[in-house]
Amino acid sequence: MPNGMSTGYTRLDEVVGEGDAGTVITPALRRARLEQLDRPGVHGEGVPLGKGKTGGGFFTPFAYTVNYVFGAGVLSIPYSVAHAGIIGSCLCMMVSATISAIGMIWSAEALGRAEGILRSQEEDELQSPTLQSFGSRPENRGDAAFRLSGRRIEISELCTIFLGKFWGAFYTVLAALYCIISMWFYGVIFSLSMTQTFPLPLFPSTYVEGKWYEGTLCDLTQDVSLVGPECRETYTLYCALFLLITMVVSCADLAGQKMLQVGFTIFGLGSILCMVVTILVSWALHPYEGHVSNVTVPGDLPGYQTVDLWLDPSGFSTAVMNFVFAFLCHQGVPGILQMVQDKSKVPQIFSAAMFAACICYMTLGAVAASYFGQDPHYGIQKLVTLNWRNYNGDEDPLDRGNALTIFISYMIRLYPVMSVTAAFALYADTAGSVIRAALCPNLKSKWAKIFLRWVVIWLSLLGTAMKSDITIIVNIGGLMGIII
Repeated sequence: MPNGMSTGYTRLDEVVGEGDAGTVITPALRRARLEQLDRPGVHGEGVPLGKGKTGGGFFTPFAYTVNYVFGAGVLSIPYSVAHAGIIGSCLCMMVSATISAIGMIWSAEALGRAEGILRSQEEDELQSPTLQSFGSRPENRGDAAFRLSGRRIEISELCTIFLGKFWGAFYTVLAALYCIISMWFYGVIFSLSMTQTFPLPLFPSTYVEGKWYEGTLCDLTQDVSLVGPECRETYTLYCALFLLITMVVSCADLAGQKMLQVGFTIFGLGSILCMVVTILVSWALHPYEGHVSNVTVPGDLPGYQTVDLWLDPSGFSTAVMNFVFAFLCHQGVPGILQMVQDKSKVPQIFSAAMFAACICYMTLGAVAASYFGQDPHYGIQKLVTLNWRNYNGDEDPLDRGNALTIFISYMIRLYPVMSVTAAFALYADTAGSVIRAALCPNLKSKWAKIFLRWVVIWLSLLGTAMKSDITIIVNIGGLMGIII
């Protein structure tokens, strides 16, 4: 090295007798030298993708991936299906899921290659005359050179390594914006769901006197800027509550959220199954009444408008944006990889998560769209759980139902609250890591990471408080997703 320059590593000749010309290179000596490198993971050597033998750890990363994919996208899918056609929508979702799964697997492969490049560069900086070159050592031949260690390489850093600084910066901006838009969307879902389900005593005009448990009287199909002042204030207070919750949750790294993420996944899959089952049972007993109590036969009745079975060109272009938005989670690959013990299972985990998400999306979308129809007022809602507001198990909309139907109604309406909290924490971690990697990569303290997460949380929830139109948010997010 030129005078005055330092690699930041301890000189190996001071540690293991590098200056001794008679030194014999043994595996133990080589290991001692490599351990001087500041590499995360076990002895800095990591585990090769496709060759890992540590075993176990399938369900936890699967749950994280499902939460990344689901978020609240599953709740806006039925509305898109109703306005784009059932079969056309299902085919488009299958294509989106397949492309997304392949992209995530390729991202993992690229991260392994980046790890090999970085390890080789780090060893070159040692300038050790007795250390064999990276590629010539037996343990680094073939795909074994591409070990995935404990270090976290963000996709933005990956772009910089392979494509240069410009494309690294370009991806950083896109990924950060996409995460913030997704978090904006999740904040809207949380605030709308809570406003609709639990009106506040502070604002008596938002519910029927003495019957707060029946839900709000606010017209949540409109943007928050267009509703009454007390409805808007209720929404804003729940937005503030979500801010406090997510700031607390974001204090933990992904590994510290294991029980939370797994629990949300189980609850989410159970809620989706419950939605599908209740629709099928209701469908078998009576047609969707559309809030019209005298409906006795199916067909095109007041409050019901049929959905195109094949393809509706007028709504398909908007729906495509939603389908892309719903399946995109590539920016979360680096964080998820840290959860995987056996790296050889990465392709199976990503494929299984995308397959599960696609099946859930298609099933719920087709069944809910067909049953509720696309009537602009009484049909399927942009947030499908709002259709369970008056769920009572029979065709009379004035019937309050029984304890079971009330429990089902609340469980389904509270599903968005659970799902978005899980996904929001994941996206806050990803956005904070992307920004840190781009602006201050050497800033690795716990509180610095938490501060950056809080910054993106505040930015996203600022958008939540100002704009709540789900369709607009999804279209913007879908456009960003296509570019990514």
